[in-house]
Amino acid sequence: MKLMLLPLALLALTACTGKNEQKPLLTGKVNLPNPVEVSVSYDYEGDTYETKFMVEPYGAFEYSDSAFIPEASEVLITIDGMPHGAYLAKGKTVEMNVHPKVAFTGDNVDASRFFDSYYQAYNFMDFKPTPDRPYDYAQWNERLTTRTDDIRALIPSVQEELQDELADLVNSTYGFYRVLTLNMDRDNDHSAEIDSILGAVDPNSDVARKSYIITYWFDRESRDRLPQMTTYDSFTANSIRIADSLVSNPGNKKYLWLRLASSFLMAPMSDEQLYAFFDSIAPQLEKAPQLRQKMIDMQESIRPKVSDDDAIPSDPVLIDPEGKRVHLSELLGNEIVYIDIWATWCAPCCAEIPHLEKVVEEMKDNRNIRFISISWDENRDAWLEKLGRDKPTWPNYIFEKSSGDKFMADMGILGIPRFLIVGKDSRFIDTNARRPSKGVVEELRKLAE
Repeated sequence: MKLMLLPLALLALTACTGKNEQKPLLTGKVNLPNPVEVSVSYDYEGDTYETKFMVEPYGAFEYSDSAFIPEASEVLITIDGMPHGAYLAKGKTVEMNVHPKVAFTGDNVDASRFFDSYYQAYNFMDFKPTPDRPYDYAQWNERLTTRTDDIRALIPSVQEELQDELADLVNSTYGFYRVLTLNMDRDNDHSAEIDSILGAVDPNSDVARKSYIITYWFDRESRDRLPQMTTYDSFTANSIRIADSLVSNPGNKKYLWLRLASSFLMAPMSDEQLYAFFDSIAPQLEKAPQLRQKMIDMQESIRPKVSDDDAIPSDPVLIDPEGKRVHLSELLGNEIVYIDIWATWCAPCCAEIPHLEKVVEEMKDNRNIRFISISWDENRDAWLEKLGRDKPTWPNYIFEKSSGDKFMADMGILGIPRFLIVGKDSRFIDTNARRPSKGVVEELRKLAE
């Protein structure tokens, strides 16, 4: 789920051509014609550990167990932006063959099939309204109910010692998405059902954290306990202290504390302000010292990194609709370039497309300027479907995930749409340019004279 900020752990990874003395947890073959990024992540006591690596076209990979912390765990495997899953255990190897469908062999096959289906069924992006797929209560509820029934039907195939835990996980995840669906229905009052769902949550169970329903549970439980907000930092500190008092599971505490701090830390602040906030939650940071560095990293990630007249901070790989790969730097120079960074799930982004279309049309005869759009989508199919409907007349690309995420982080871009203007010297003219809907065409005409 793309809402979380994940800490990275350097886990041992071996190439298929190398020698690995330890038995790998996971081996795989990715039957796709382009290089793809693979991410393997798992939750351990409230921390998420993630490893990323590239796989060549129709390539194979191994994921070693040398730094795998738990004895056994479900893992989320993201391949080319699409979620998959498996169940890994030390001393055992799961083998997966990817595309067009996933096939498992080796160890823990049934549990791996379950988690692969689980992560695909509960893909958060499938429950996020988009301009092309607006919220519809009946459709959302039918999707959730059907997928949950299908996942529950897989539980009896898994080894018996896991079945109760999996049933709890599915029930809890269903509860999270049910509350999400009900909250989006503004036409009816669902407070009684929501209270019933959240009243059954055990805030100290691991599944409450793994299913994310603990976030809704805490919002409800803290509502009448929080004093009236005076400043955002004191409100956040009070929220963290209340979470400490209401929850005993250390992993759930850490998860809630980081979530609560995230919103506060999304606004730039001075070092003095940041360390004053740390002082206000010192007892909690003593229980989870690693959170301090995570919060510092979060604050650092939003501080401005690039200014006008700077060169691009990194050179991401872009992929066109036919699968051809090109670096951003190859598209710069010789002309003024107006860059649109967007995604299919971003309503304001999609709202700008008709305006951008008009700007492109107005300036189509000016050889001193070119337009490119770059999608930050993880779902390539959704991007291609959108292009198929819109039929844009200017070049469109999608970020290769790893280098694209690095570029966005290096730029300090956290929200989209974002528009950039790059000069003929490949240096930024404007790192936060006007939107097409806000009269950018006049500025572009002057620059392209």
